[in-house]
Amino acid sequence: MYIDLVKNVTISVPDDLWRGLNDEAAEKRLSLNAYVRELLEREIGRKDTMGGRLVSFAREHGPAPQSWNWNRAEIYEGSL
Repeated sequence: MYIDLVKNVTISVPDDLWRGLNDEAAEKRLSLNAYVRELLEREIGRKDTMGGRLVSFAREHGPAPQSWNWNRAEIYEGSL
C-alpha cells in the first residue's frame, strides 16, 4: 500500500502578492492552496506524476494542429 504523505508549509507574503495569488486562483477556479501547490509543482518540475508528465509533454510539443482530430483507433493502437 502506498501512502502519499503531505506536509504543511506556512509562508508570509506581502499583501499585493497575496491578492495576486488569490485573483489568479479564482480565475483558475482553484483554492489558494491548490493554486500555490500547482505553482510549486511546476517550478520544481515533478515529472513523476501523471499530471506533471502531461504538462511537460504539452509544453514541449505545443498545441495540437487545427487539422488534427481524435482518432480512437490510433489511440488504442498506441501510435500517438
